[in-house]
Amino acid sequence: MKIIPLFVASSLVLTTALADQPILNESQVVEMAKIIGKKFKADQNFVFEKPNYAEKSGVWSITPRGATSAGSHFLELRDKDQYFRVGFMGNIGFSPKGSEKFRLPPDFKPQFKKIVGDKAK
Repeated sequence: MKIIPLFVASSLVLTTALADQPILNESQVVEMAKIIGKKFKADQNFVFEKPNYAEKSGVWSITPRGATSAGSHFLELRDKDQYFRVGFMGNIGFSPKGSEKFRLPPDFKPQFKKIVGDKAK
């Protein structure tokens, strides 16, 4: 009878440890984020050194240089498929329009594939 609770506890620990491990590492995310920032002329708005990974959502976020009362810049990269979103979130919504949606324009795919390799979608 003591074996069952031990088995359940160990399986929970193992599942939690393996479930939300990111596919990308920090250096890959930084390299990809710099490409995105440069393409969207937003690279001066972010601090690329230390991306943050949210295990629950599986999204990497790059820290904006600063926020104003009008809003804040954002650059997020989804770990599972390398789709991203970049723009400005303010009091009146997102700028440019549609920037709240994750996407992967075709011209980014070859560049990302060089960085990520076989893990690229």
